Amino acid sequence: MLQAFFVIAPLFFIIFGAAFLRHVNFIKEDWSIHLNQYALNIGLPVLVFNSLATMSVSFADELPLIAENAIFITVILILSYIIGKALNLKTRLRDTIIVCLMFSNVAYLGIPLLTQVYDKTILPQLSIIVAVYLLGLFGLGIAYLEASRRTNASSAVRTIAKMLYTNPLLIAVFAGIIVNALQIPMPQIVATALQLIVGSVTPIVLMVIGVFIGQSSRGTVRDWYGVVFFTFATLIALPAIFYCGTVLFGMSPQQHYLSILESAMPLGITPFALADQYGLDKNFIARSIVLSTALSIITLPFWIQFLV
Repeated sequence: MLQAFFVIAPLFFIIFGAAFLRHVNFIKEDWSIHLNQYALNIGLPVLVFNSLATMSVSFADELPLIAENAIFITVILILSYIIGKALNLKTRLRDTIIVCLMFSNVAYLGIPLLTQVYDKTILPQLSIIVAVYLLGLFGLGIAYLEASRRTNASSAVRTIAKMLYTNPLLIAVFAGIIVNALQIPMPQIVATALQLIVGSVTPIVLMVIGVFIGQSSRGTVRDWYGVVFFTFATLIALPAIFYCGTVLFGMSPQQHYLSILESAMPLGITPFALADQYGLDKNFIARSIVLSTALSIITLPFWIQFLV
C-alpha cells in the first residue's frame, strides 16, 4: 500500500499545492475558468482521441469492458433511487446524490492517476471506460433529471441529444473510433503536435481540481454529516459493489482492475456544472468533491494494492 501511496502522492501534491495557492489568493479565481476550459475542451479530448485513434486492440474485444461499466452505472442509478425513496430524502438531495454517484472523477483524476500507477498502454481502455461514464451521465443521468423535473419526453430527448453532440470528450471518443476503424493515417507533424498537448494534460487537470478545492466553502460541522456518508459510499461502497459483482459472476476482480479502480475515484466536477440547471445542491456537491478527493489519497492506494 505504501508503494502505491508514494506513486500517486506527487499527483495529490499538485492538487493540494494548487488548493493552498488559491486559498492564499496567489492563484486568482479566473484561473480555474481558463484552465478548466483548456482541459475540458482541448487537453482531455486530444488525449482521449489520440489514445483511441492509435490503439491496436479491437473494439469488439472491449465489449465486455463496455458492458460491465454500463451495467454498473445502471445498477447504481436504480439502487440509489430505491435507497433515496426508502430514506424519504427530499427530491433535491436525492437527485443530487444519484447524479453524483453516477459520475466519479474517471477522466480528470482517473486518467492521470492510473497511467502514473501503471503505464500509458492502458489509455485506450481508460478512454473507453470514460466514454461509458459520459454516456451514462449525459444519457441515463440527464434522462432521470428531466423526468424528475417532469419535463415532457420530446424536450428531454432534445436536451440529451444536445449534451451528447456538444460534449468535447464524447466527440473525441467518436472521432478516435472512426479514425481507428478506417485506419486513417496521421501525418507525423500532427501526431507530434498531439503528443505535446497530451503531455500538458496531467498537470493542468490536477491544478483545476486543486483550484476548485481551494475556493470551496467550508460550511459548518453539521453541513458535513451527509457529505461524510456520501464520501464513504463513493470511495468504499461503490468499488466494493463492483468487486463483489465480478466475484458473483465468476470473474476475476484482478482482470477487471481498471473498472473497479475507476469506480473508486472521488466525485468529479461535472455534477457541479449541472447544479444550476437542475436545481441540485451545489454546496453538498462542492464539499463532497473536497472531502472525497482528500480522502482518496488513502483509499486509492488501498484499492490499488488490494487488486494486485
